Amino acid sequence: MPNHPSSEDGEPASAAETVKNLLRKNKEKVIIGGSVVLVVVASVFIGLAKERDVIEDNEPFLDPVAVDQKRQSPREHTGREYQRRARDGIISVGPYVRGVSAA
Repeated sequence: MPNHPSSEDGEPASAAETVKNLLRKNKEKVIIGGSVVLVVVASVFIGLAKERDVIEDNEPFLDPVAVDQKRQSPREHTGREYQRRARDGIISVGPYVRGVSAA
């Protein structure tokens, strides 16, 4: 078994021992890889935090002139007759008037 490392007494090494040996042999690569992963994760979190700040800062713009003005009622107009599909079949909706104040 040349591919399987063995301990000093000839028995196959445990998984923990194998990992320790690999880390010891590749210490520089592990440090570089861990640093790269740390930088990527940090940049993702920073990007998400900036995006969240933009969303929170996006408050509605209040125009000082528009705040004092009242909303204008829509002009009176007539809606035309149409048909719509419902669960029970086709329903005819007659003409109706919109824009009239109920008061």
